[in-house]
Amino acid sequence: MSGEYRRGVYREKRTAEQLTKDGYLCVESRGSHGVCDVLAVKRGQVLAVQCKSGDSELRGKWINALFEAASRVGAVPLVADWPKRGQLRLRRITGLHRDRSPYWPLEPFTTDEAAGP
Repeated sequence: MSGEYRRGVYREKRTAEQLTKDGYLCVESRGSHGVCDVLAVKRGQVLAVQCKSGDSELRGKWINALFEAASRVGAVPLVADWPKRGQLRLRRITGLHRDRSPYWPLEPFTTDEAAGP
């Protein structure tokens, strides 16, 4: 297992742990090459989360795939990364990224931190 893969799995696990603390039930797909790494569910809200190590490098292809898949099922598409040591950053994908555009359709996202039922 490469160091990069291990770091990615570690960040996915930490992201799921933080969302669990916020009252979400999380299903992880560690190291996957699918559309999302963590599916987090709470009454009335489903989060489809793609986790990145460090300050994530944005790419239109995976951002658009995540946005489209989440939109089809009514989930909130999120990018989770860790730009500062020990601090999770969540950003909601608000639309499709146009090829070669400097604009990324992202906005800060804060979880509903109320514990589930």
